[in-house]
Order: sequence, then structure tokens, then C-alpha cells
Amino acid sequence: MDIWPINYMHIQHMALGLVLCMHLEHREHFLARLSTAVLIFAMPLLIPGGFFSPYFMVGSWFSFGFILSFLIVAGWLYFLFRMTGKQMLFYFSLTVILQHACHCLSRVITLLFGLETVPAQIVQLLLFLTILAGTWFVMKRELKEGEPVDFKSAMLIFFASLAALIAFFLSYWTTQVEGESIGVHTFDLLTCILLVVIIMDMFRLRRAEREQLMMERMIRLEREQHEMSRASIEVINRKCHDLKHQISALRNMNNPEEKERSIRDLEDAVMIYDRFTKSGNADFDV
Repeated sequence: MDIWPINYMHIQHMALGLVLCMHLEHREHFLARLSTAVLIFAMPLLIPGGFFSPYFMVGSWFSFGFILSFLIVAGWLYFLFRMTGKQMLFYFSLTVILQHACHCLSRVITLLFGLETVPAQIVQLLLFLTILAGTWFVMKRELKEGEPVDFKSAMLIFFASLAALIAFFLSYWTTQVEGESIGVHTFDLLTCILLVVIIMDMFRLRRAEREQLMMERMIRLEREQHEMSRASIEVINRKCHDLKHQISALRNMNNPEEKERSIRDLEDAVMIYDRFTKSGNADFDV
């Protein structure tokens, strides 16, 4: 049983969710929206019996209070940041997995060394702060400000989310019905690590696909511009070849209208080159 509020599951979900989503575009009146965290902090106190309220319990161990907590925190993150449904599943799945990994690791250490309640709570807090700092560092390195998380396959995100929930509830069922052990928590921890690796690889693969598509588009545009420039240079070469003949003809022209028309033809031939963008930066020109 957590005796320090910072070790409450839903508060750790909120903190991890904020760190994971902070690079996203904030919704208007962000600070006012963020202040609603106070109500969610107090959520277990507002519900009689907290997560284990008789209204939520099914049998001797399952509680819909946990699902209610997940939905409230996920909705709160969606309330704060501009994101799609798939992005919300991505971020909140990572949130649940990381928090559960922290819990499993703290229980392994507690059981391994036979820690009492207060030392065990200190260990859990230190582990959570370490994971929180590591998550911030990784997200800072992996994502640029405002860069979206985009996935082509919603099924993979759904699988990761479902796997996170199954790992959470199987772990809870095992510890409540069969009794917790170092082996059970170690297995849960390895499962969480595997899910994190899968989700992050999905993200990196999709980002690599986007970068490849962007590069292919730039190469195609550069090729098109090169072909247009080459065709224009051929036109200019032909026009320049005729310039000396037209200049000679201009000297002997007495009709003003015909002379003006010939001058305009010369100007068109010379000005073709200036129609192409030349900013001094090749990538910007493309």
C-alpha cells in the first residue's frame, strides 16, 4: 500500500504522461487546463473506497477503478495537448508500461532485500524519479519540438496498448490471488521492457519512412528542375546563336514597329534564365 502520494499509481501516470507529451503542441489556455491536475490528484479521496470501492469491485480482486483511472488520465492528457487518438494510445501505453516497470522493479528489490514499508517506499520513489528523468532525456533526444508521432498501422498501436493492459492486470491478479514473488515481478519487468522496445522501434521505423519519402520527393523535384533548366538553356543557346543575326538586322531596320517587335523577342530570350529560383541555397531552391 502506497503511503506517499507521489507513489500513487495515477499520479505517476500523470507525471510520466506530461514528460512524454510535453514536446507536443499545447492547447489554448494550457496553464488553466493544467490546474485541473489538482482534482485528479485527489481522485482516490473523492471516490469512497478509492480504486477498491465496492461499486467497482468484481469478485475478490478485480476493480474497474483502475480502468477508470486509466481513462481519466488519458483523457486529461488529451485535454492538455493536441493529439490524435492513435497518438494518445501511443503515449498512454508507454506511460502505463513505464510506471508498471517501475513498480515491478521496486517490488523485486523490496522482496530481495526484505525491506520494510518506509524503505520500500523510498526505493520506489527513487526508481520512479530515475525513470522520469530517463524518459525526459530519451524524448528530448528522439523527438524535436512539435514533431508528431505518426503510425501507419493502428493495429500495432492497439496491440501494444492491449498488451500493456494485459500485463498490468495479470500482474495484479497473480499478486492478489497466487501471491507475489521475485520471479513473477521479474517476468513482468522483462515484459514491460520488451513492450517499450517494440513501441519505440515502431516509432523509429515510421519516422525513417517519413524521412525517406521526403528525401525521394526532394530528389524528384530537383530532377524536374534540372530538366527544366536544361531545356531552357538549350532554348537560350539557340536564341544566342540568332542574336548576332538579329542585331545586324536591327541596324538596318527603318520600320519602328518591326524594330520594337524584334527588340521584345530579344528581351524574352535573355530573360528566360531569370525565371528560375536562384536564392543561393540549393535545398531552398528545390
